[in-house]
Amino acid sequence: MLSVGTEHFCAPTPISLLTGFLGSGKATVLNHLLRHPDLARTAVIINEYGEIGLATGKAGSARAP
Repeated sequence: MLSVGTEHFCAPTPISLLTGFLGSGKATVLNHLLRHPDLARTAVIINEYGEIGLATGKAGSARAP
């Protein structure tokens, strides 16, 4: 934490945004990345637009070895 006068600032949190057309391989890329040991403490937020979640059960099921 950085302090300047009476204000406190936290270190920036890196954020990545994964987008693409339907069927473009977003869930595949995400699952590949989540299997990497360096990303073991990564939070993932999935925001699907539509009534049916097409990637439900795919993304987020990966665990680092």
